[in-house]
Amino acid sequence: MFKSITSLFCIVSLVLLASCGGLKDPEHGFQRNGSYKLFPEEQKLSCSALKDRVHLGVGNIAKLKVKAQQMQAVSIGLAIASVALSGGSGFSYRNLSAQDQAALNKERAKVDAYNGGLSKKGCGTLNVDQLIENKMPKYNAPKKPRER
Repeated sequence: MFKSITSLFCIVSLVLLASCGGLKDPEHGFQRNGSYKLFPEEQKLSCSALKDRVHLGVGNIAKLKVKAQQMQAVSIGLAIASVALSGGSGFSYRNLSAQDQAALNKERAKVDAYNGGLSKKGCGTLNVDQLIENKMPKYNAPKKPRER
């Protein structure tokens, strides 16, 4: 009986809280939809300071993407070995842990917000996707030995 009353109270409280606007997005910072709104202090940053933050975030994103690629390469190797040893298939892998994926999403949201801040100030935006691509290590195929 006590559990059902407590449950009912929790449900009613949540409904009232939602209807009173208690579950609104915060004014600044990370939003429920995954985006990020600049804090007033961040909005006051100079163009060069915002660009520095974009570049810092791009570096963090690139590191997480490299980690995903490394995990994928290891996982594919394990999958091949597993199939070879067991004679079966069905080995699956994931590129990033949920924690790393969340960090990547948050970092991208901040980078996009900083880039939006650049636009609002008339500073000109940066091509974030190109910057990330440029930070990623390039794969160099092994060179063929020269024939004699």
